[in-house]
Amino acid sequence: MIKRLKSLLNVDELRAHKGSKLAELYLHGKLLYAAVLEKMTQSRFANAKRKLDNPRRLTDWRLWKTVADDLNAGIKACFPVDARFEDDNIKSLSERPRKRTLQCLPSPLLALLSQCREMGMSRV
Repeated sequence: MIKRLKSLLNVDELRAHKGSKLAELYLHGKLLYAAVLEKMTQSRFANAKRKLDNPRRLTDWRLWKTVADDLNAGIKACFPVDARFEDDNIKSLSERPRKRTLQCLPSPLLALLSQCREMGMSRV
């Protein structure tokens, strides 16, 4: 179960400092999400042989992944993107500050791309 939670829900990757109230909130949210997934999986795949005492044809991981994909699509459809919150969305998806800068294209290549754009040879 722990491996499934880490694999599908990234329970081991909380976007908060260890021991903080925010980390606790993230963890509780992910555990609630896992409980919802399990309940939906049980009702949707009630006839699937999931017990370990019989030969199995499938794993819980595949069932969870299928239901999680459907649930995520439903959640995203309920909350359409609002242009007013674009900056907040980008900020929440951005990497945390770190000592090493994120990789990017080398300066000579950036200069070449700039030249190509100016001559109308590139839209990149």
